[in-house]
Amino acid sequence: MEEESQHIVEATDHQEKKKTRILSRGLPSQETAFGCPRDFLENRFVYVVVSARARGLSVGVNMNPDKECNFECAYCEVHRSDPPRVSKLDVDAMAAELKRTLNMVREGRLRERPWYRTLPDELLQLRHVALSGDGEPTTAPDCAESVQAVVHVRALGGYPFFKLVLLTNATGLDQAQVQQHVGGEAGHGDREGRTGVLQAAEHAAAAPGIVELQPTWVERIALGREEVRSILGRIWPYLLAGIALGAAIHGWVPTNFFTHVAGPGNPLAVPIAVILGLPFYSNAAGTLPLIEAVHAKGMAMGTSLALMMSIVALSLPEMILLRRVLKPRLLAIYVGIVASGIVAIGFLFNAVI
Repeated sequence: MEEESQHIVEATDHQEKKKTRILSRGLPSQETAFGCPRDFLENRFVYVVVSARARGLSVGVNMNPDKECNFECAYCEVHRSDPPRVSKLDVDAMAAELKRTLNMVREGRLRERPWYRTLPDELLQLRHVALSGDGEPTTAPDCAESVQAVVHVRALGGYPFFKLVLLTNATGLDQAQVQQHVGGEAGHGDREGRTGVLQAAEHAAAAPGIVELQPTWVERIALGREEVRSILGRIWPYLLAGIALGAAIHGWVPTNFFTHVAGPGNPLAVPIAVILGLPFYSNAAGTLPLIEAVHAKGMAMGTSLALMMSIVALSLPEMILLRRVLKPRLLAIYVGIVASGIVAIGFLFNAVI
């Protein structure tokens, strides 16, 4: 029995040593964040880490490359005696690195690196972007500019929405520039990951913490303006083409054309009306003159309603706008469901009126 127990202990020790060798293989450095290796991916300020706290992949931003901190925690894993690789945070370079890293994560290119090839998929799912670093991030000179840059990347980068958190010792949460960008609640916990709830106003707590960051209304309005400018810059040729085509059809195509191809005698009148409405771009009120004209020429009520709903809900410019926020598969599902509903309502009204 004793020999068997000894063999079990030796086997367990061997497995642990083997696991340690595997985890250490291929790492660019032995720097750690909360006990997990950090991989800077040839970046200066942005790194990735498989985090037990996040239960998956965390993308970190080193807000304090100079290693300046207002605490001297006994458990801190930053080697402050070593000279820093970079003395100052370059916000523009950090934003560019963050975009590049998020693209790498989204496209699954992390698996090209030896460290990530055998990890389960759930550990490579992005959980959040963390503003942290080799010091207290709220004391960083460019704290506000860095937060704005990261929020800007999140809002305009076209990535799936991710949580943005601040890893802090909570001593700087009363600063005006920090309060401007920090909202909600802060979770504080020990190094084993046990968390509690701490209101952001109770900033005197010295435990390491996580604060979720929210953009201010000024930032939201500014980001909204930029998003509108970006959308219009992409769709204005199609928008003008759709408006011009709708104007041409409305002005020069005789109304009896619609009643001929989508009149009461055609059993496919309703689906044809839905297709005819695709080039137009208007709201419900704007379609009323056209719908009144074609209905007066003999188009059935259900077919007229189908044409109007198609113009409002399925027009080509509308689809271009929706493509900005919907993936092709989801957009196809939306078109299929809406078109089916419009056709069903058209046939129903034709049957009862």
